[in-house]
Amino acid sequence: ISRLNEQVKQADARALAQYALSCMLDSVRTSAGTKRNGPTLSVRQTLHVLSVAISMKCCSSKTMSKLETTLALPHDLEEYTDDMEAFQEACGDAAKSGVCGVVWKKDELAYKCKTCEKDPTCAICVACFRHGNHKGHDYAMIRTGGGCCDCGDGQAWRKEGFCSRHGGAYSENDNPADLMDPDVRSRLASVSGTVGMALWELMDKLGAHGSSEQGVSMNAKRIINARRLIRWIKRIVNVGDGVRRVVGLEMIANWESNAASRVKPANPCVLWRLLQLDGYLRLPNALSHELHALYYTLITDLVFKRAFLHL
Repeated sequence: ISRLNEQVKQADARALAQYALSCMLDSVRTSAGTKRNGPTLSVRQTLHVLSVAISMKCCSSKTMSKLETTLALPHDLEEYTDDMEAFQEACGDAAKSGVCGVVWKKDELAYKCKTCEKDPTCAICVACFRHGNHKGHDYAMIRTGGGCCDCGDGQAWRKEGFCSRHGGAYSENDNPADLMDPDVRSRLASVSGTVGMALWELMDKLGAHGSSEQGVSMNAKRIINARRLIRWIKRIVNVGDGVRRVVGLEMIANWESNAASRVKPANPCVLWRLLQLDGYLRLPNALSHELHALYYTLITDLVFKRAFLHL
């Protein structure tokens, strides 16, 4: 706790995130029977530290007290239920979304509107349909097989069909992250980039420790932690378009050179690494589904979408 608090005082978001994630990875190794000399953090504790790392200059003494309380909790309390109020406050006007992008599970209800759609695969969620004006349109309720709501996406849905809550996506040349405080933006980039690499490391080592009891235990722990990291990324991305742009840029850094390479790039971006793991069917279905849901959440940003389609 004293080590983490000291880094909070120094306002070094990257160092704080790297330290917390390394402690979490150490807890994975420890669960498989490997003795570690340093401290370990559960994923629940780690996610709380990551949130503080981004919004720490806006953190009150109450927030810091909550950090200490969270770090003192037993490691078997894994579920992360912390609110995002400090983070949303830190993001300011960047915590708004022009695109819905809500991700559907199989057989969820949605609406198709032939008057508004730009291709037959497009649909919007029930909430966006009810907040829009489709009087006289050719529409129908459907059950989805997955995917995400297209409300606000001008490449998929006509502007006249947008609901009252979503005015449309930012263009590639307009950066919603400019609405964010520069210090918060820098910390968000540092933390999200660090989390992306930690996520890849967790998934890349799946199955690397054999089929022994310890190896199976380590594998299960990695899958659980990877899924929770993905959910944390989705949670902060859904705060608003500015956050989505910053996180997306960290995921696709140097993607142009990655897309041009026919072999493994010298410095592959996080998205390239994740797509390679997913493409070779190395991921369990549950983890793969979580990853696809993350892609759906990020792809409403046009900059990320272009990189994703090329990679």
